[in-house]
Amino acid sequence: MKQRGDAGVITIHYRKLTGCLLLLCSMFLSTSVVAAIKTSILGFQQSGIIQPDQQFLLSMKLYDVNPVLPVWFTLYYVGVIDATHSGNAGSDDYQGTNTLTLESGQLILQPDPYLLDIHTYMAPQRKNFNLTEYGDAVDLVEDSLDQKVDDISLPPNVSREQVRVFSRTFDFTQNIQANGTISLDINNTGMAGMRPLALYVVAGQGDKPEALTELTTPTTVQVQETVNALHGESSGRMFRLDPVTKFLIMAVIVGVGIYLRRS
Repeated sequence: MKQRGDAGVITIHYRKLTGCLLLLCSMFLSTSVVAAIKTSILGFQQSGIIQPDQQFLLSMKLYDVNPVLPVWFTLYYVGVIDATHSGNAGSDDYQGTNTLTLESGQLILQPDPYLLDIHTYMAPQRKNFNLTEYGDAVDLVEDSLDQKVDDISLPPNVSREQVRVFSRTFDFTQNIQANGTISLDINNTGMAGMRPLALYVVAGQGDKPEALTELTTPTTVQVQETVNALHGESSGRMFRLDPVTKFLIMAVIVGVGIYLRRS
């Protein structure tokens, strides 16, 4: 009887283990499907050459937006260092700031309006500052939206040494007023030694295209983390998980716990 009882216990545990494995597989398969959401390019807008005293930079309106998914915006900013400002415009330790304001009635912005401070240490000098020089990004926009990406010609009084580039992709959640349509306005609200020369914005949903994420300019924090990782000084940091991964792991743990209790 004891052997039969032990066999029954083993059978029950085996069934529980099998059920847990099936649950884990199904959850990971479902999250993989959710994670691999097809890229959708919703819109593109470019400012053209921005005048030194220009405040309004550009406005874009998006239609047929999926109300469930967040919306990402890739900003490609070309700035100009003020040569008359204190410091050497061509040096890496030059300090300047340009503040842009993002406003939308259909996005959850924190703060609202969203303030984007672009510092010179975030906007390095680039030999290829024109967006048109990045073929993959241009092809993505022009093939998806049938729009042409315009070239930038430097004004006669601006040298290449004064040009800085900043690029970053931002994720924003839609509010209840979105209803499939989203508008975004970007203004120039503050200049201290650096001003905008041109601005490009690409908007979309789903997976972020590599052609756009490759444009991202590193911050000093990212550069330092890379250096530390190469020197083996940040092994703990390298294993930190992003919030989405943490959420998925917690969901799996909770799901397994619920299954075991019911079994």
